[in-house]
Amino acid sequence: TVSAPVPVGPEQELDLPDQAPDATQEDVPVQPEAAVEPEVVEAEAPAVDQAPVEQVLPEVVPQVVPAAEQAPEARSFSLPQNLRKGKPGYAKTQNVKFASDLERAAYSATTTPRDDTAKRKRNKYRKILQDAGYSSAEINSMGREVRAQMKDQYKGPDSELSVSLGPDVVAEAAQQNDTLPSDEVPANIENQSQYEKENTQEQQGTGATSAPAGNRLFGQPLQDATSVSERYQGTQGIRGQEPRQVVELDEERAAVIGKAYDEMKHDPTNPEVRRAYEALVQETLAQYDAILDAGYSMELSNVEYDNSPDMIEDLRSRKVMRIFPTEEGFGSKGISAKARRENPMLADSGRTDKDGNPLLVNDVFRFVHDFFGHAKLGNGFGAIGEENAWNVHSLMFSPLAQRALASETRGQNAWVNFSGVNDAAFEIRNKAREARKNGDTKEAKRLSNLAYSKMKFADQKIGLLPEEFSKSTYQDDVTAQAAQPEVEDRGPRD
Repeated sequence: TVSAPVPVGPEQELDLPDQAPDATQEDVPVQPEAAVEPEVVEAEAPAVDQAPVEQVLPEVVPQVVPAAEQAPEARSFSLPQNLRKGKPGYAKTQNVKFASDLERAAYSATTTPRDDTAKRKRNKYRKILQDAGYSSAEINSMGREVRAQMKDQYKGPDSELSVSLGPDVVAEAAQQNDTLPSDEVPANIENQSQYEKENTQEQQGTGATSAPAGNRLFGQPLQDATSVSERYQGTQGIRGQEPRQVVELDEERAAVIGKAYDEMKHDPTNPEVRRAYEALVQETLAQYDAILDAGYSMELSNVEYDNSPDMIEDLRSRKVMRIFPTEEGFGSKGISAKARRENPMLADSGRTDKDGNPLLVNDVFRFVHDFFGHAKLGNGFGAIGEENAWNVHSLMFSPLAQRALASETRGQNAWVNFSGVNDAAFEIRNKAREARKNGDTKEAKRLSNLAYSKMKFADQKIGLLPEEFSKSTYQDDVTAQAAQPEVEDRGPRD
């Protein structure tokens, strides 16, 4: 979900059309210079009655104040005619009214393209904004605000959306450091009982740099995860790629993926499905063996990590990762005999943990996925962190195995966070945040626990999503940029 958008008041809306007349904007830099002389005259006449001074001041103030207010908009932004064509849509509506070219460009410059044509068009918008003086951080920030307003107004296919970036929003965007909204919900999609609890911690300070461990999107990575990954890929003939850091999700696309998972048929006897899962199982076991060869091990344990940095630090210091046993936390009703027969992830892996306990394939998968998917970049367990984990880990699998991997990770994460089934829990979570901001930590904890208790998790299904959702576009997508370590990715308990 997206935080409530910054309110756009009537005065802000009135300021927006000032972007259009370029001549006015060009006059703005001159006004402060003209205002200097009256100030000097006033300084030379301290002994004169104050009435004349008061007569001068009203003339000076209107000149100075508007210039300061309009500074962010002095870039006089406008789109070329060919990029004004078409009607951008949001979700299932195309009834979107943009207050100016700036809102239109901010929206189109921050989309996730479906193909090369769309990517080239998106890049044109970004370049035009950059040429007008907007930094990448400003573009991303304005794009998020535009979507926040759209989401707040969207009620269905017939919704009419009106988007306006007031001067204060633009000015605030100029001060951004490429940080992202921290509204995504952590979704431990393989095991409900290990659902991430990192956000029960109290945030210290006011800046993202002082956010508690586990709230940051990218923390300190485990360098060995990259080394082991490269060695494994070399033995398998897989072309090594440096994973891009995904710092922003296309929520519209995520909602489509979540819906696709919801509609995906549980089809464990389908030959294509079985082949994909067999590939996932075999390649996962091979990756597990590669991690063991590097001196790391897994420990089945009921003691869960509070956050991703804690997990990575355990790997760094002890070379051990704790995993909550699948046998004790699979689904909401445990593992049935039917599920054991149908689900390849519930088969015995033939491997054991460091204490000799037998492991199901799902135990091994969760260990391997967290080792490579999370420790390699240091990303957290929120929605953006899980999307990173899917992207990073998918680069280590064959195309066939990637199909099953997408169902086990990306599809479930999208369903939990963007299908709408958890909107009620999100509302409670937002109230918990407000309580924390107001210093009421007791109420914040009560509400966050209530939000967690209302969370719904994806059904465990064996099937395949449409093939397009198993292919990553992040490796050549400008929305996957180098992230700042302060970027946050929180969940229902934050």
